[in-house]
Amino acid sequence: MALAWLSRAVQGRRDALGSIDVFVLTWTLLHVFFTLRDVARACVDAARRLEKRTRASLLSTLRGAGAVTTAASARIGPFSGCVPGAPPEALAVVVNDASDARDPVSVARLASLVVWATARGVSHVSLYDQDGALKRRVGSLRECIVRATVRESGHGAEEGGRGARGRGRGRGPAPPACVYRVRVAETDGAMATRERFSCGGKATTTTTTTTVEKTNRRGGGAGDGGGERGPSREDEPPSRQTTVDVLEAGDGAAAWLDAVDRRRDAIAAADASVGSDASSSRPPPHTVESLERHARDTNRHLPNVDLLIVFGEHFHLAGYPAWQTWKTEIYRERSARGFTRERFESLLRRYANTARRFGR
Repeated sequence: MALAWLSRAVQGRRDALGSIDVFVLTWTLLHVFFTLRDVARACVDAARRLEKRTRASLLSTLRGAGAVTTAASARIGPFSGCVPGAPPEALAVVVNDASDARDPVSVARLASLVVWATARGVSHVSLYDQDGALKRRVGSLRECIVRATVRESGHGAEEGGRGARGRGRGRGPAPPACVYRVRVAETDGAMATRERFSCGGKATTTTTTTTVEKTNRRGGGAGDGGGERGPSREDEPPSRQTTVDVLEAGDGAAAWLDAVDRRRDAIAAADASVGSDASSSRPPPHTVESLERHARDTNRHLPNVDLLIVFGEHFHLAGYPAWQTWKTEIYRERSARGFTRERFESLLRRYANTARRFGR
């Protein structure tokens, strides 16, 4: 009897201890769970506070930058769209797809490119395609330049009326009054003026002659304005002149070939002369300066290109004169049809950064 009672007591004690262990384990697990939940909530709250502070700081910075940009736009005016730096003096455009060169929409876009370049201070533009399709459309190119000038002048007037807040952000300055001279290369390499007209500024003149003016090919000295009428007295005086050369494959090489022929003839004449000073009468070797001077004297000079834009699916110059590109920054665009002024301004900014980096 006593043993039975003792056995029941031990068993009851064991059951009591087991229930206590389960209770302790359950309480511990609940405590850990609620502690981890509080830690997670604290982390989430801290992350949200950090996000709010970062967002507020970023918005404050952007507002400050916007205020600085607005003030700079008010001071600088329409030229604030371009990074400070000297613009390229000579621009070349290579259209290496024949379909682009024959497309009227692309030709109109190239004319707009000429107007944009003039507004940015470019004084010489070369338009090149290998097959000469652009050269056969010189007349329509002139009309497209006039239309593009009128269109861009209208955009400039609209933007000018919006005040300083809206100026210089997307588009560049309005085209100034300018005399355009469109030239093509003759068979002997001399550059002949096919079109000369004035447009831009407050008034655009379109009543100009389209006679072909051929200059003195050997001795120079012939002017560019013979037989042509410029802007009338009532129009705004042109502030600049832009030369547009329309080129095809083979143009520009005649000057160097002629210089080589002249040197060959001079050497042959010196060798054929009789006397002790025959060797000293030979002409001096050619230099870059002498070749360029000879090209200018014979009206065959094409300036060195600062910025070259290639339009086409593939990047190649399609026979463009290589001796004009020794200091050129070259950029490629897929097609002239979709080329915009904003994209042109972007290329000018890239050129300005590159030119500044290399010390030009």
